Amino acid sequence: MPFFALVDCNNFYVSCERVFNPQLQHRPVAILSNNDGCVVSRSEESKKLGLPMGAPYFKYESFIRQNGIMVFSSNYTLYGDMSNRVMETLRPASDMMEIYSIDEAFLRWNDPLPPNLFDQVCALRRRVKQWTGIPVSIGLAPTKTLAKIAANIAKNQCHESVFDISKPTQQNKVLATFKVDDVWGVSDGLGKRLREMGVYSALDLKNSDPAFMRRHLTVVVERIVRELNGQSCIPMEGIGPRRNIMYSRSFGRPVYQLSELQQAIADYTSRAAQKMRRQGSLAQAIHVFIATSRHQDGANRYYAGLTVGLSSATDNSSNLLKQAQRMINDIFKPNRRYQKAGITLLNLTQNTQPAANLFADSAKPDQLMQVMDQINRQFGHDKIFLAAQGTTRPWQMRCKMRSPFYTTNWDKLVTVKA
Repeated sequence: MPFFALVDCNNFYVSCERVFNPQLQHRPVAILSNNDGCVVSRSEESKKLGLPMGAPYFKYESFIRQNGIMVFSSNYTLYGDMSNRVMETLRPASDMMEIYSIDEAFLRWNDPLPPNLFDQVCALRRRVKQWTGIPVSIGLAPTKTLAKIAANIAKNQCHESVFDISKPTQQNKVLATFKVDDVWGVSDGLGKRLREMGVYSALDLKNSDPAFMRRHLTVVVERIVRELNGQSCIPMEGIGPRRNIMYSRSFGRPVYQLSELQQAIADYTSRAAQKMRRQGSLAQAIHVFIATSRHQDGANRYYAGLTVGLSSATDNSSNLLKQAQRMINDIFKPNRRYQKAGITLLNLTQNTQPAANLFADSAKPDQLMQVMDQINRQFGHDKIFLAAQGTTRPWQMRCKMRSPFYTTNWDKLVTVKA
């Protein structure tokens, strides 16, 4: 019988900032979303002060200033690299690992379980903190759903930050205090339907008839019921290449000119292509969209997208860019205040497969692209880029309070004065 752990990084974005800025320890900190819009991560100190999750920055700016809350723009380059460090520290600790999100991972052990597993997991938590500086909470359980609940207890109620919910008597005590809406896999709509059926807690859901739940709701609810009863029904998912890669951003200011939209799409296409090459894939189709703000009135609101199949699969940024620019020209309308644009590389296939077009060689690894990627990996992001991406990029997102790229840029390494 398998056994699971859910490892959850505590206040992850805030924790990443604190690793390289010790002055932030024990101080209220908040991280903002794209374009410095809303609060997306808070330290415990900020939570206690009453700063809500998702708070619009412009509405809470005076509250933040009055309470001395340190605010930072999102630094996704830093957070992504720190996430990779945490995951690589976790990987050797179990028989299988599933990266669930940027700050969460499932671990699984098969029979026979290692002796003193709880002690080993506690040691793993200390190792992650020592090697990466990121504090984590860990929930242990015989199923993934119970492990998610255990991790929640470990983070919010357990001083040691490791909680084992494997004993049935202990499970019932915990589940009785856990709202059904907070169970992993239960959406707001599903939670409302369950409450209408008299199911208010996770324990109520555990004690329900799985066949009845499948018949009157869905097979997903049946699996949740069985998982709450200790029957593992949700398999681990390995990390495979993505079938589609999307890159989209809101602009830092309204964009009116076609030339600026072309520059933005060129930048997004290049970045999406880099991600695609890292997983060894080729794109067979491309989708481009542009949009005004959804808050504009009907006459000025505009959204347009276009999808085009490629004559042959490619990972060449220049080839993808030429197609994307033609698509932008087709969907652009003048006299609009554009707020967002994006690109999706579709139907990705591994570059080991033969090209569909016998006369095309684009399915072969592109040496120019490989050299560009290697230079950027070695010397830092955007050390070399396509001219169409522009140099000033005035449309870029607002991130006036972003911390340096401590781990991915040689020029931003932390300076230690001894």
